Amino acid sequence: MTAVRTAPSVAPGIRRRSFLRLGSTAGVLAAGGGGAWWWSTRRGTPTPPVARPRPELVVAFQGDLTGPAKDSGNAQLNGARLAVEQVNAQSARPLRLKLVPYDDGGDPARAASLAGRLVKDTGVLAVLGPTSDACFLSTEAAYTKATMPVVTVSVDVGLDGRSIGYSQFRSHAALHVERTLLAAPCVRYLSNHVDARKVFLVDDRAQGDTAWKLCDLAQKGLRSAGRQATLTSVPAGKIDYTALAASVMSAGADAVVFTGDAARTAGLASALKAARFTGTCMATEQAFGPGFLTAAGAAATGWVFATSFTDPAVRPSARAFSAAYRTRFGAAPGWYAAEAYDAVMFLAASCAQDGAALRERVAIAHRLQEVKHTGITRTVAYRPSHGYNDDAMFLYEVADGAFHYLGQYKEAAVS
Repeated sequence: MTAVRTAPSVAPGIRRRSFLRLGSTAGVLAAGGGGAWWWSTRRGTPTPPVARPRPELVVAFQGDLTGPAKDSGNAQLNGARLAVEQVNAQSARPLRLKLVPYDDGGDPARAASLAGRLVKDTGVLAVLGPTSDACFLSTEAAYTKATMPVVTVSVDVGLDGRSIGYSQFRSHAALHVERTLLAAPCVRYLSNHVDARKVFLVDDRAQGDTAWKLCDLAQKGLRSAGRQATLTSVPAGKIDYTALAASVMSAGADAVVFTGDAARTAGLASALKAARFTGTCMATEQAFGPGFLTAAGAAATGWVFATSFTDPAVRPSARAFSAAYRTRFGAAPGWYAAEAYDAVMFLAASCAQDGAALRERVAIAHRLQEVKHTGITRTVAYRPSHGYNDDAMFLYEVADGAFHYLGQYKEAAVS
């Protein structure tokens, strides 16, 4: 099942907004996770001699490289490859990493079979992946039983109400926030940036309980901020977008938050444009992507999206990574590529203790909750009450037919 690398996706167009205050992240590159980059050693910088050979630890990359999420899967693999080269170029580290890719094709059954193979391979000390929630759930039992250290980048740690990252699966480190927490950037943006007074929240039942919980959290947050917030639900089946837009207008709302996927969000966007709604429109990463832009057309303009991934070409701490990625792979880094880089650097730090490499899965799994790693997209650290990275959320806005990065949500929401 070893995968053949496919071309990574090209990230949407980007530009920096002048009102953002992103300077607070500029120093991250010089911190623990962003130090000496792999390409600097390839420009004539000599590598100090190594006193003794460093042990090589095998990390399995398990992801969707040929299935429905192949763009994200390949972007993560490429980001991870850059990180491995970085680790191996740093002679001060007590270990080297060997990244072995496995393609589960986004198929849960195939992912479960692959997990069964990997846990039996005593040479594999950790896993990066899988890519999707469904594949993660199908591997959970095998990896938990084997105490396999698992670091995921694009898996929802909440998994529709199941706090996998915090309780049952103690060897799992998730860089992705629970999707219900995307309520926080929505509330902050509407309260601090556009000063919305009446917000219309739409729970799309097609997204299950995650959508309802996100809307419930957003409603509570908005009311605490002195805003009015109306919550309504739409069925998992066909939506009457005209009627939904009419409800928004009759409520006198000056902002809308929709929790559906790209196609359904585009349907509402078109209906709101037809109804001449002029307020702020927000959605989450469930709708983020070229599908929304294509389906919504001109109605997409102005929509703001909350995501769990950054744009490395714009974020100051990740620009060097973005340049290296382009040089190496001939394209802009896709979604979660920079996060995968951080995941590997965090895992590498977790594979060592007191200047020595760890050779047992249990020891590495234990270290996942002890290590704090400042990376190029976020600081990865475990907190018992929150898990990992509960503030790693970002905002984008649609303009000129493309998604434009606004910044980490606390920065982007400051006017």
